[in-house]
Amino acid sequence: MSELTDKVEECKFEDLSIEDQHNGSILSGKYIPDELLCELLSYVNVWSLLRCHLVCKRWKNLIQDYVWKKKAQLILGASFQSSISWESYYEVCKRNPFNRNLIRNHSGQEGMKHWKICGTWGDEENWKIESPPEGALPLPDDPVFEGHNCYFTSRYAETKTQIINLIDEGLSPDFIDRFQPPIQVSDWYSCRSNRFAYYYCDVCLITPGKVVTFYHHQDYFQNDKKGKWSKFFHEFRNYGVGVRRVQLVHQCKTISSFCGEYGGRLAGTSVVVKL
Repeated sequence: MSELTDKVEECKFEDLSIEDQHNGSILSGKYIPDELLCELLSYVNVWSLLRCHLVCKRWKNLIQDYVWKKKAQLILGASFQSSISWESYYEVCKRNPFNRNLIRNHSGQEGMKHWKICGTWGDEENWKIESPPEGALPLPDDPVFEGHNCYFTSRYAETKTQIINLIDEGLSPDFIDRFQPPIQVSDWYSCRSNRFAYYYCDVCLITPGKVVTFYHHQDYFQNDKKGKWSKFFHEFRNYGVGVRRVQLVHQCKTISSFCGEYGGRLAGTSVVVKL
């Protein structure tokens, strides 16, 4: 801050008779250049900066035209080559939707909360939660995990789904369409070492009324894969305009098991928006 203080001292405003011409740029009798004022304001917290819009017209224009973009760049550690509305930068600053898992309850730590069961076959109770996994290797060493929970299913094809609203997470339509940030999807899955199972996952990028693009992953556990954890990873890029939601659909079924035995397992589901 000493460098900024020196700049302020060097820019003392001598003739206060024309202060009205520099409304908002004179603080304690000192003239603050717009560049320096924007630099100072970019370090103000989000809520205080929002209130600074009300100080005067000059501050409002500077904040909306320059400061929100500057603040977003500071928070994210990235630069934006093209401009979008100040409201879009504000949402990014407030929520910071990047580089965090947008899936809620990814491994069953909250039971089945945030997931919708899309149909159950047979007499077993939907999906179950297990901690730690039984009949399979321990969960892999991956930062996505928060404990030792996993989901597991029966010999019937069990399906669950979750929809992420990207707008609610802090990505404005303008930001998504202009920058189309990469969307990374991953999941861990396994089965009991004495059972066969299959797993599939459909991931759809959705605009109101239609699917823009999708990715399908399917795998079978047999022979030397039984009891081991596998991971799939996919990254969406250049997906076009209009994407507003991400829908993920899981299905996992244990093959050749007896009624009441659960074999297929999955955990660590992740959807991350990158810069």
